Amino acid sequence: MVSSGASSKAFLQRKQIPSSYTSDSSVLSPLPEFSFGIKSLLPCVSMLVVKSTSVENISNGSAVGVQGPCTFIDSWNFLGNFLGCKMEAELKHVRLVIFDLDGTLSDTLESIGKAVNDTMAHYGMNSHPLDAIRTFIGGGMMVLFKRAAPGVSEEMLRDMCKFYQNKVELYAREDRLYDGIEELLAGLHERNTKLAIVSNKPQVSMESCLRSLFRNRPEMREWFCAVYGLSDLSLAKPNPTFTRRVLEDEGICPEDAVYVGDSIVDVQTAQAAGLRCIGCAWGLGERADIEKADVVAETTSDLLRILLGDAGGPGL
Repeated sequence: MVSSGASSKAFLQRKQIPSSYTSDSSVLSPLPEFSFGIKSLLPCVSMLVVKSTSVENISNGSAVGVQGPCTFIDSWNFLGNFLGCKMEAELKHVRLVIFDLDGTLSDTLESIGKAVNDTMAHYGMNSHPLDAIRTFIGGGMMVLFKRAAPGVSEEMLRDMCKFYQNKVELYAREDRLYDGIEELLAGLHERNTKLAIVSNKPQVSMESCLRSLFRNRPEMREWFCAVYGLSDLSLAKPNPTFTRRVLEDEGICPEDAVYVGDSIVDVQTAQAAGLRCIGCAWGLGERADIEKADVVAETTSDLLRILLGDAGGPGL
């Protein structure tokens, strides 16, 4: 297993922290808002810079704005080691992982796209390409059709949602897990980590979708302590009601859980429920939105390393 310092530097690179800063208080401004308070550690880093000659770039072992004869000590190693210990300690306390479904566990874009366009055709409206439908997904059915059919009345939108529910359930048999997700779920299950799903997918479609996703290993459905789809439009994510309900029902504190999703709605849901969030870069959301999560997993292998703490993973 790699050192905690190395894994934490990988985490810092993932969050795209700039490689150079000035040595005054403005060093704080470019940094993301990490849940574990990275800003409070910066004075420790600055203490490791001994004044000497003018130097220019922290990434080459130097620091912008330091004047006079001097030597730069590799403060990133210090910071990486410090953060690595904290993140690894936090990772050990993750007792519950709550997943989004579409775009996180499963590749459902094609089935959703077919259901959307069947609905549009049924109501005499133009279809949409998949790339456009990708941008409609994430806020629940009403939001989806407000984007797909702007200007339509609320009553018509509700009718469209009912028609869509039947179609998306029909096409659910085409859904599949992303590569690596089965191994991830098995690894978490083996470690007795509780698993749950909170999705804006219609509740009536959830079970048929899960049967399809776990058709090769039906026992995996039983690994989830809770599965919530959308039954009340007013409770669509980012409303944290169902996420909080999972925590309450399982008797788990927010600091002992993490939310995994692929959209800004998932990030907002996690924040509203007081959870840390892992953003999935392979999903349906925009990259800029995913970067607002506490950690970004570029691939399912990356997510496995983050959650299971395998070699190369930054922890959480």
